[in-house]
Amino acid sequence: MYGALMPVLHSAFRTLEARIPAPVPTTVYERVYPRYKERTAHQAAIQKLARYISGLRALLVLINNRQLQEEAVIKRTLDEVGEDILFLVFPTESPEEEALKAKFLNAFYQEEYAEDATPSMDTMRDRYLPKRRKIREYLNRRQAGVDQGQRASASVYQGYSGYVHSASPHLMEMVSFTEFKFDLDGITDIDLFESHVADVVNYYVRGCLSVAALAGTLGELDMFRKFKDMGDQLAERWR
Repeated sequence: MYGALMPVLHSAFRTLEARIPAPVPTTVYERVYPRYKERTAHQAAIQKLARYISGLRALLVLINNRQLQEEAVIKRTLDEVGEDILFLVFPTESPEEEALKAKFLNAFYQEEYAEDATPSMDTMRDRYLPKRRKIREYLNRRQAGVDQGQRASASVYQGYSGYVHSASPHLMEMVSFTEFKFDLDGITDIDLFESHVADVVNYYVRGCLSVAALAGTLGELDMFRKFKDMGDQLAERWR
C-alpha cells in the first residue's frame, strides 16, 4: 500500500516545487552550489518536504530489511521535519511569532562556515534554531483543540530519541529471545516488528497532511483537498 503512495507524493511534490522560485547557482566558499536566493519560508518548506518524502521511502527500505533501530531513527527525524513544515506554512499573528519564524529561517539558511572564510574547524558556526518547545507551542496555537495531540507528539518524539542516542533499553531490542545474542542483520522479534510496521501509517498520514498544508498556502486548493482527504482516510486505519 505505502509503495503505491510514493508516486502520488512525488507527483504532488513536483507540482509544488514548480510553484516556488527555483535554486540558482551560487558561489559558496569559492565553489558553486545550488542555493535559494530569496530564502523564503515556502522555499524552506519545500526543502523539508523533499526530506520528508525521501524519509518515507527510507522507512520502507529499512522495514523490509527488519532494520528497526535505523527505521526508528528515521521516524524521529520525520517527527521533527513534519513539525517544521507546518511551522513554516502557518501564518504568523504577532511580532513575537514573526521574530520566531525569522530566527528559524536565519538559522536554517545559514552556511556551515563563516562567510568569506576557508572552511575549517575554526570557522564552523553554531546553528541557533528555536527550541522545539517553542515550535510546538506555535503549532498548538494554530491547531485549536489538539493540545493533547501535541503532547502525544512530544511523547513519541522523546520515545524515538532513545534510538537516536542509542540508549540501552532501545539497543536491547536487538537481542534475540531464542539465543540471547544481538541480531545484527535485522530484528527477528515478530511482535516488535509488527509494532514498528503498524506505526508507519502515522508517518504517511503526516506526509499527506504536510503536502496539503503547503498546497493550501500556494493556492493549490484541489491538491489541498485531495491530500487532506488521503491523510484523514489513512488516519482512520491507524486508529
